[in-house]
Amino acid sequence: MKKTIYTVLLQDSTVGMLSSDMPEDALIGTQVTVDLHDENGMPIKASGTVVEVLEP
Repeated sequence: MKKTIYTVLLQDSTVGMLSSDMPEDALIGTQVTVDLHDENGMPIKASGTVVEVLEP
């Protein structure tokens, strides 16, 4: 199955991107690690539970 890049909202209000072969609706409630950038633009990772898929 082809991987899709999603922008997701985590339970702690973190917004980040992840690549997954899961369908969009299956990500809700899943524990994931996302890629994002800190206030200095440096790449970081954060983990949490997906509450919403913002865009595929």
